Amino acid sequence: MSDYKADAWSLSFLNSYDRLSERNFIVEGDSPYITSAINIAQEHSAGLGLPNTIEELQEYALPRLREVQDSAYLTKRENLFRRLYADDMQRQAAWHLSCGSGMGTKGANEWMFSLFNKDMKYRLTSEEYREALKSRLLLKSFGDIRKCKCGTDGSQRMVSPSSDPYHPILCRQSQGVMNSRHLAIQTPFLDFLREVAPGTQSTRNPTLPGQAEGVPQRSSDLLLLLPSGEIYVDFCVATPSAVSYLAPDVDQLNNGRACTMRIKNKESHYKRAMQLNPEDALDPAYRFFALDATGRISIEAMEIIDLICGTNVANFKPDPHVTAAKRRLYMRLSVICARAIASAMRFWRSRTACINNIGVLDGYPVADFDLFGA
Repeated sequence: MSDYKADAWSLSFLNSYDRLSERNFIVEGDSPYITSAINIAQEHSAGLGLPNTIEELQEYALPRLREVQDSAYLTKRENLFRRLYADDMQRQAAWHLSCGSGMGTKGANEWMFSLFNKDMKYRLTSEEYREALKSRLLLKSFGDIRKCKCGTDGSQRMVSPSSDPYHPILCRQSQGVMNSRHLAIQTPFLDFLREVAPGTQSTRNPTLPGQAEGVPQRSSDLLLLLPSGEIYVDFCVATPSAVSYLAPDVDQLNNGRACTMRIKNKESHYKRAMQLNPEDALDPAYRFFALDATGRISIEAMEIIDLICGTNVANFKPDPHVTAAKRRLYMRLSVICARAIASAMRFWRSRTACINNIGVLDGYPVADFDLFGA
């Protein structure tokens, strides 16, 4: 490989780094990857340790460039949600974290590519796409303080777009949409099951075994008879911005917190039905397929997917057919969650009345303010 080609790659990297720095995507000292990648590029520019082949370049230089790009994105993302949290925007911070890219966020982004989906059932309309995009970008879902009739006794309350931006998703009046979402996410899951494990028997709404007499009987959503044994699958969706899921401080905030707490709540109901103590372990046959409202698939749900595919063992051989089926499942679940967000926002706005000249509510002015506190 000529010095010219190596220098061209180095200069391209350094120019990209400068642009990222100018836009504050990279802060000096944030990551050891950045320092090491700069050193690599400078060595290339100086003609030291140049790769001799394209294969060496791909093996040595490009992975480090990807590391820098990933590190730059994660650094910017973390800085943003920490600033949101510091500015008393914990709901927005939790939502933003769940919408992120990278490890542990399968399903959070796939809906963006639904416009190219051949299956019209899983293609968002323009309106649905705009609503989902607004929520991802932390834009206000409604412009003014509104009166919502969502009290337990039918009473009205004032809802601020600043202090309660995701109220339309959590509102009692949106429960019909959320119930539809709960049923809808089971359809692509069963399609996936038939595709990768066609011989698997499934039963809808099975009653859980081992329940005590004299208490309301609980059932899960599905019973699957897998080669490894039977499992009871309960589907659940958690909204990261819900008050009960918010972290007490920013260091305890993570993109799996809402699903973890939702699953713990489900487990407590199961234990009560079986008259188990809170500290008792639940039978591992009971599984929870949990999603964030953003579409992010929890670790527990990924474990169920791997169990069905047989990819939960260390020596499994990747199968392109299974990999493609997983991608379709992620896309479909993501689209369903994005569609539910759009439907909840649209229906809630149509039911509420805009209240003018409120003045100040909960310390927030009615006038819009910059989300990032600039």
